[in-house]
Order: sequence, then C-alpha cells, then structure tokens
Amino acid sequence: MKKRWPFWTLLLALIGLGCWWLLHYLASLPTSHSSVNPGVPPNISQDVYPSPVELAAFLNAPERTAAEKEAFQKNPGLALKYMTYLAMRAAGNAADLTFYGKVVDQYGQPVVGARILGRTLLYVSMDASGGDSYYTDSDADGLFKFVGIHGASLTVTPQKAGYEYNPRLPPNWTENYVPDPANPMVFTMWKTQGAELLIQDEKFYGLNPDGRTNTIDLVKGIATGRPIPEGDLQVSIQRPAGNNLRGKFDWSFSIEILGGGLVEAPDSYLNLAPENGYQPKYTFTMSASDPNWQEELQDKIFYIKSREGKIYGYIKITAIPNYNDTSALDIKSFVNPAGSRNLEQDPKMVIRAGSPDAKLTSTN
Repeated sequence: MKKRWPFWTLLLALIGLGCWWLLHYLASLPTSHSSVNPGVPPNISQDVYPSPVELAAFLNAPERTAAEKEAFQKNPGLALKYMTYLAMRAAGNAADLTFYGKVVDQYGQPVVGARILGRTLLYVSMDASGGDSYYTDSDADGLFKFVGIHGASLTVTPQKAGYEYNPRLPPNWTENYVPDPANPMVFTMWKTQGAELLIQDEKFYGLNPDGRTNTIDLVKGIATGRPIPEGDLQVSIQRPAGNNLRGKFDWSFSIEILGGGLVEAPDSYLNLAPENGYQPKYTFTMSASDPNWQEELQDKIFYIKSREGKIYGYIKITAIPNYNDTSALDIKSFVNPAGSRNLEQDPKMVIRAGSPDAKLTSTN
C-alpha cells in the first residue's frame, strides 16, 4: 500500500518552498535602484523600515493570504524585507521625471516640430512592469519638455518625417540627472538628403594566415588571394604557422585601400562619407604578452574611398586570426559606385555586389 502524505504536511512543504524562493529572490534585490535613465528611485534607508504597528497592519491586511501570514509571522525579517521592497517600488514609481530636451540635426540646427515620445516605467509587481506614454513637440528652437510625470524611469524618442534617429545611441543619461531648462539634454537626428543607389555586400572570407595579400572587390563581391591592381581592399593576416594553436600568440591584421584610403567611423549615422582625413592603410598588431590580448579584431567600422574617388562607402570588419586551422575575415559593406559621398539607404535602391546591375557609374 502506497504511503500518502497528509494534506497539512504537503501544504506546509509548499509554503516552506514558497518562502525559501521568496527569501532568495528578495535577498537578490538591490537596496537601491540605478538606471541610465533620469528617473532613479532613491536609496531605501533604515528610516523607511516599518514600525511594529506598521508590521502588524501589514500582516493583517486584507490582501494577505493565510499562507503569507503564517510565513511572515514565522519570519518577521522576511516580512520586513518584503515591506522594504514595496516601499522601494512605491518610491520608484513616484519619482519626478521632469525632463528638458533639445532636438538638433547633424549640423547642430534645431529640428522644429519633431514629435517626442516619452515612455515611463512603472513597477507593478516582482515580475511585472508597466508604464505610460506621453507626447509633446519640439518648438522653434528645437526645445521640448515633460513636466508633471512620474515613474521609475523615462525613455525619450524623437520622430519626424525626413529625419532619422538612431535609438542605439541615446544621449549621455546619468543617474544624477537634474532637470534644468537652461541645460537641456541634446538629441541629434539626421536630416536626410535623399538616397542614392548603393551596392551592398556581406561575405565571410577564409584567408591564409601567412601574411600574404588578398584583394577584395566590393563591387563584384569577390576576393583574390594575391595583390592585384583591380579592386578596393588589400587585406592580410599574419600569425604563427600551425593548425592547432592554443592560448595566446602574436598576430596582426592589415588593410590597405587601393587608390584611396580609410578613416575610422563611429557606430552612428553612417550616411555621409567624410571629404578628407583618409589614411591609405590600417594595421592592428596584437602581442601575446599584452595583458589585454584579443583573439580577434571585432566589428571595426571604416569609411572608405577607393579607385581614385570613384567609390565612397563604409565597411564593418571582424578579423579572426585562428579560425578552423586558418584565418578569416567577416566583412559587410555599403558603397556608392557613382563617386558620391552620400550613403543614405533606401532598401529599394540597394543592390547586391556581383549582380548584373552592380557596376561603376562614376564619371570621375
């Protein structure tokens, strides 16, 4: 005959398991909230801890279940911590999110009439959150504000037809943000000029790691394992010979532009290649003795000018010196074959490298 667990034994076991989980969850909570957004709940100090009267009121509140009452009576410290969590949540949701901002374009000129979306974060429960959305518009000076709103944090996003906003590059929020109408937070949008035909390529090339030069043609989308005068890039990777490398080792990567140069680019608005500042070659060297040794050069972005100015564009590269017993180069590119520095993208005006329509159209 199977032995059956008494109902109360099973219930107490479940209560104990629930209390154990809640205790460990609460123990993981910070004593203060910090955020990259301006609405930061204040630190919770000892003065917010409940008095015995408040604790009794909490335990006997109508929303307390019988299981909660029993668990909290057995462990007043757990009840105290849970009450502190509730106080933190309330304090966070009540934070003043007054905010002053300004929208400008890439030339620093005010963007008038931009629609500004402000989204607040509200703590609902331990495992749920919510929020509200607010809208306003930038004025003749590009200025806007949110006043009288509350929550745990605020996210601000400007929008306007004919402009591009990169949400991956927010302003320099700080948890010590102080609302100041004389010092608004600046948001930069890109005023579009109109897209032109671009050639896109994305390839993963295997390279011999003996330092030999490989030539890459960004229009045809091909690589040649030798230096030739036709193409856009000449790349090489050098590392110790062998197919079973372990640990750190010396290695280097080099990229040279044929008939032009390259300049490091920010990961922001890659819509216009610079007019000057290009260098013919970039070399990255990594020593095995370097305490900050890297196993690859990852996501490096360059503007490029090649073929004596017949092509402008940008490339994003990752160089991997030790890949499947050889080396590799991951490269993504967008180039304008008309000799224009305009790199604004319209999906309808982007063609793949190597396609019949991918060809030089520059008259330079």
